[in-house]
Amino acid sequence: MNREIRYRVWHKRRKKYYPVLHLHLDSRHKPWVTAMGFSIIEGKDINIQIQPKDCIIEQYTGLNDESGIMIYEGDLLFGISAPYTVIFCEGNCGFMKQRGESKTSLVLSYLKVIGNIHEVQS
Repeated sequence: MNREIRYRVWHKRRKKYYPVLHLHLDSRHKPWVTAMGFSIIEGKDINIQIQPKDCIIEQYTGLNDESGIMIYEGDLLFGISAPYTVIFCEGNCGFMKQRGESKTSLVLSYLKVIGNIHEVQS
């Protein structure tokens, strides 16, 4: 399988997502990123550094919903009966959908991205 590896980052203070250009590790092995931002003053794209305390990094699952929207960790999916949260499950070495304590395989039939956990909590 040839899965595209992509990340996005949630900036905790700005309450906004940014596309990740580079992942970095600090001396304590905490991840931080260089992300694509936009300068309103200059009117152009710029690179911004987001430190570990300010970021939540989420990985693309390699899957898209029924509308073609990329599915990332932290996304909320609506299925036939109720919403699910996308998580990475280390015990299963893969992405799963979770509702409450119940975890099931991330099967895409009839699933649609309806938001993400950060924007809902903001």
